[in-house]
Amino acid sequence: MSTAVTTRVEPDLDEAVEGAKRRALAVGLTATAVVGVLVAVLLLVTVGAVLAAIGTVVVLLAGAVGWSLWVGSGFANAESEVCSRLGVEVGPDELPTLHNALEGVAILTGVQVPRVRLIDDDAANAMVACGEGTSTVVVTSGLLRGAGAVEAEALAASLLCRVRDGSARCATLAAGLPGPLVAAAGLGPEELATSLGEQRAVRADAEAVSVTRYPPGLIAALERMSRQGTRPTDVPVSTAALWIAPAAGAPEGVDESIDRTVNQPIEYRVAVLSEL
Repeated sequence: MSTAVTTRVEPDLDEAVEGAKRRALAVGLTATAVVGVLVAVLLLVTVGAVLAAIGTVVVLLAGAVGWSLWVGSGFANAESEVCSRLGVEVGPDELPTLHNALEGVAILTGVQVPRVRLIDDDAANAMVACGEGTSTVVVTSGLLRGAGAVEAEALAASLLCRVRDGSARCATLAAGLPGPLVAAAGLGPEELATSLGEQRAVRADAEAVSVTRYPPGLIAALERMSRQGTRPTDVPVSTAALWIAPAAGAPEGVDESIDRTVNQPIEYRVAVLSEL
């Protein structure tokens, strides 16, 4: 199998997030304007011009403010919404190796040290949900068992590079926003896959080893994950793009466009890393 990574210009993911928010606002405000026109016509016929004008202004203001607040709240709370479905929070004293690795890599990548949550599951996997200036790492107990400092650093780099390049934020919004906002923001599966770019998993691996300068560390972590299995129990399909290894795929209902770019076989990823 060829291990060449397709060359293409990647989208600016920070701009993609801002564009999604602008689209969501525009869709809601446009809908509000349409409703306002209908209300104006109805009131003009039934109660006269003065009351029609007042009623229309009230509807437009209420609709615009209400929609804007909902969009703002949805974007602000997407990270916590994703995390609420996935495990319990743990303190730094309980996971010293992981926390030390995250703190070190955070300095190297220039991102804020994330919070950590733990899922009690024998599968070996981890994900990062990203908010507005914050992030939360969710890791399975199966991945932590036996993970030494080298593997922990590699995993931390893989996770925090996703925060740095904006892919975690895009995927968090797609998973954590209410359905109507996902549609309004243009963050459906095909749009998300386009934003993430081709071979997202392989590219994330390359970014991680550019930080650690030690591909064998990530190779060891990926190979152990493959041996243990990477699919935790009852993972929401909407979070598939957030995990560093396949947690749910097409058989579980993940859209094929997402499956192709985030669920590339671990054996293929290891082969690419071996050539770096």
